[in-house]
Amino acid sequence: MCFASYEILKDRKYYLIGRAEHNSIHDMEAIFWVVDYLCLTRDGPGGSRRKELRGEQRGGAANSLEQIVYCFFDSENVQVLLENRKTLFDDYTDVETYIVKQFHPYFDVLKPLVVEWWRLIRFAYFSGSYTPMHQPFLEVLNKTLEEIEKKPPSKQSTATLAELERRRKDLSHVREFRKIQKAAGLRQPSPPAMWNTSPPRAHHTRHTYEPAMDSTMAAAEPSSPPVRTKKHKGDV
Repeated sequence: MCFASYEILKDRKYYLIGRAEHNSIHDMEAIFWVVDYLCLTRDGPGGSRRKELRGEQRGGAANSLEQIVYCFFDSENVQVLLENRKTLFDDYTDVETYIVKQFHPYFDVLKPLVVEWWRLIRFAYFSGSYTPMHQPFLEVLNKTLEEIEKKPPSKQSTATLAELERRRKDLSHVREFRKIQKAAGLRQPSPPAMWNTSPPRAHHTRHTYEPAMDSTMAAAEPSSPPVRTKKHKGDV
């Protein structure tokens, strides 16, 4: 649910009047949120959760990152997710200011991809032209992949190679263990449950990603968080 579009969860369009019907732009937005989530919460290759989100680092940047993850993904109150995503659409620059800025350094190469995806998604919703966005969405992805392949070895690629080597060793150990099991006539045990890489969600009293909204926060999680209203030119 945390990766679904506002339009699907709310059954209401971002900008246009009427109920939302599922189409390709909603799938593209879901992919956008999945990539954001991984870049925000993962500590490079291997899939381990960032130390800032495991309670190993507090204050400053760690608190800001935790707040972003809570407002867009981890809140159990769907209204918090909905209102923050709707607010994000009001200002094009908020994605760079609040989300992309918090990416783990390992994923810096994906920042231009996410920003460009956001531009395409936002334009599609604003204009109502959904289908034509599929091709440019893929073109941006392919361009990013080509740029990654052209880059010379770096600390990031070294980290990736180290992770791949770890996986190869683990796989080799598993295969050797199974050979021993088979030779001894032992039954293969059921696979263990996946370890929990995401600790219990922390409770927050802030329900928006914008620090400027602190004065409007409630002390407890409301059923419908306050929505920010923006002034336009000419307003008093």
